[in-house]
Amino acid sequence: MKVLLTGATGLLGQDVCRELHDSGLEVVATDRNRAVDLPVPVKVADVLDYLKCYELLEGVQAVVHLAAYPNDNGGVPPQILLNENLAMLVNLLRAAHESGVKRFIFASSVQAMAARRNDDETGSISPSQLDYLPADGKMAARANTHYGMSKKIGEEILAFYTREYGMHGVAIRFPHLISARHFDYYRERYNRGGAGRTSGGRRSRRRIPNLDECFTCLSTRDAGRLIAAILERDLEGYRCYFPTAPTPSIGLPVAQLIADYYPNVELRKPIGEMSHLVDISKIVEETGWQPLDDLAKTLRAPKK
Repeated sequence: MKVLLTGATGLLGQDVCRELHDSGLEVVATDRNRAVDLPVPVKVADVLDYLKCYELLEGVQAVVHLAAYPNDNGGVPPQILLNENLAMLVNLLRAAHESGVKRFIFASSVQAMAARRNDDETGSISPSQLDYLPADGKMAARANTHYGMSKKIGEEILAFYTREYGMHGVAIRFPHLISARHFDYYRERYNRGGAGRTSGGRRSRRRIPNLDECFTCLSTRDAGRLIAAILERDLEGYRCYFPTAPTPSIGLPVAQLIADYYPNVELRKPIGEMSHLVDISKIVEETGWQPLDDLAKTLRAPKK
């Protein structure tokens, strides 16, 4: 299978490119920047040019679309971030539809689902806006950043193309992604004392990342393996997946996390049956993928 991969030189794109290549797929890698250490050459192109998308799609059977401004702190005004993230997606979807390419994977984000919720300076925490736990890809989207909105609307556009044009689309709500190249950095950060650890019953003053992201993270290697697993199967219609490493990143028991941060949220499983705040069983069932990197353990292990 010949696969177009956009954003191939980014943090996620590099590992996805390697995983797809190693799995035997023919990868057409493209980005605005050229990389010299990938297993395939990179076509320098800008998918904001809708005509260029038709050229990139020649002979392709599937699209993996990762290219985007990666967060609200990307150095561009919010209106440009929102407009261009959506324009890239629509340019590729329209060109794919008109070129007869049915299979499309879109890198969405947990920020499409999780409205920003943090503890304040006094340690007070507002109620969770999650509908239920364990969370999954069917959770209602509640973005409240321009980046999150670009992903929420992007999911809706992909669902529209699958519904109206018979395309096969998968949106992946990626959580915080960590490359193996950065394990040492995050290991040092976590081992200094992670957010949420307590001393004498008082919460650490280190601010906790967005609570409604459910303490999720994923290695870019596992993200690449998931995309390869999806491409190995012909999944019809529209799906939205929310993958994560096997255990919560904060390294605390699920029961304690629920009691401390999600007491108002409906539980769809008994706490004793939950190893995480996220349920990936549907992903496993439909693709056979399993995360191999348990980052909670990896990042807290002493550096060798």
